[in-house]
Amino acid sequence: MTLTGAGFVVGYWVLYFTRAIPMLPADGPPGALEPAFVAADAVLSLTLFAAGHALFAGRPAGPFLVVAGASMCVYLGVLDLTIQAQRSLTTPLTAAALFPWLIGALCVAGGALGIRLGWVLWKDT
Repeated sequence: MTLTGAGFVVGYWVLYFTRAIPMLPADGPPGALEPAFVAADAVLSLTLFAAGHALFAGRPAGPFLVVAGASMCVYLGVLDLTIQAQRSLTTPLTAAALFPWLIGALCVAGGALGIRLGWVLWKDT
């Protein structure tokens, strides 16, 4: 799960920088903030990769890293949804505008699931 999540984050940015996914204009504060997520998502990806590696290796840090990465995912997802809500006040709802909402919702839901899984694994160690 953690390696898949990290793969999705890396995949999103590959698609973003190659313009393979629909983009909203970067005018105004919400669009201007998108590049700020690169560094945060890089840390998230590294944490999720480390969690997956630690879990496969049977290291005790695995569950902790799962909870840390999942918590970051929830935080970044809520932040993204907040930005999208602000953007929706001035931008009409189109297919391109739905994609960021989906990404934010998946981050929050996947992060919540990851936190639950990480706590269960942490409790069992």
